[in-house]
Amino acid sequence: MMKKWILVISLVLYGCAEETEKSPTQGPIAEKIATNLNIPWSINLQDNTFYISERVGTIARIQDDHVVHEPVQLSDSLSSVSEAGLLGFALKPDFPETGEAYAYYTYDMNGKPFNKIVTIQRQDGQWQEIAIHLDGIETGNIHHGGRLEIGPDGSLY
Repeated sequence: MMKKWILVISLVLYGCAEETEKSPTQGPIAEKIATNLNIPWSINLQDNTFYISERVGTIARIQDDHVVHEPVQLSDSLSSVSEAGLLGFALKPDFPETGEAYAYYTYDMNGKPFNKIVTIQRQDGQWQEIAIHLDGIETGNIHHGGRLEIGPDGSLY
């Protein structure tokens, strides 16, 4: 009986070890286009330029493999608690004309972290908060969330 089980197990293992047809090599799935990003969070692409929010309060602009960290001026200082900062970021549909985007960030109020959704505008290589949409959003004590997306209906989610 034992020899029979050894034979069955050997056949199963042989079948598992049999090489299957290999697919042709397609090259790398991803290509590195930038280094030295500072805690990147949200990625947007507009006219061959990437805009990436960085939790430290900058937006990395990547064009032709060149990275520039553009400062963001906000109405409240970014919170220094773990996993907080400039998080969600979505270019408005009319960004090419207005230079405007939505941003989601964590700040401190009365010793506690809160989140805020604002409009920021890019001018002369820097960003400035120009409108507040939601403020005082309660947050977790570790992870602060913060993804933004423009839906197919043009609304902010």
